[in-house]
Amino acid sequence: MIESKYSILFLLSALLMIMWGCEKEGSGKKLFSGEANVIGVDPCSSKGYVLFLSESKDTVLTYNLPSDIAQRVDGRANVSLKDGYLFPERQNEFKTRITYRFAAKEEFIYPVCKAIIYTGGIARVKKQIVIDF
Repeated sequence: MIESKYSILFLLSALLMIMWGCEKEGSGKKLFSGEANVIGVDPCSSKGYVLFLSESKDTVLTYNLPSDIAQRVDGRANVSLKDGYLFPERQNEFKTRITYRFAAKEEFIYPVCKAIIYTGGIARVKKQIVIDF
């Protein structure tokens, strides 16, 4: 009798933990869609790009820009960079529509610079996004 009570209590506890104990993947991650301009690069990463989101007027970083857009932007070697990461004279060239979500803090990418590079400008960009393909 006592064993059956403990068994039922254990099963109920396990069921509660399964149902409410873990956050479901993707929950709370609202997707947005809009126009974005690639306005710069992360000088410490070959995959980091600075985007200006037209609707929200936010400046954000992304490390998963679609390869077709990245290839167009990667002509940046011929571009003079302002403030160590921006190319303002060509920022209207790289407009695109994207679907994205804001990255959770645990998803942020913090690349380590392999040289002495001024990163003061890029350090001011506090938001990161993950582009949904």
